[in-house]
Amino acid sequence: MNFQFGQVALFMACLIGLIVFSVYSIRTARKSGIAGYLRGLLFAVGTTIVAMSRLITEFVGFLASSADTSEEEENIDGDYLIGVYNFRTRKFDNGTDPYGWYEEDL
Repeated sequence: MNFQFGQVALFMACLIGLIVFSVYSIRTARKSGIAGYLRGLLFAVGTTIVAMSRLITEFVGFLASSADTSEEEENIDGDYLIGVYNFRTRKFDNGTDPYGWYEEDL
């Protein structure tokens, strides 16, 4: 089998996390009873879900706020003012676009 180091490290981290969670669960259940343990676990899971949803919402909002929503495209060549204005593409061209709308078509 061809395992990479990252996969083995992730497996080990999950295994250690599972062991720590099991030991914590057993100690907490013995100390506060099953009902208290389940209430605490439910509270922790709920809090984690709310925190993760807020984090994802903020991250998506951050990405959406940085998106370029302008309809105008920048022309790097600098020849965007040469030719006849095409109303369909909103650019200047040589006037031979068969589907374009030019000033004489209006």
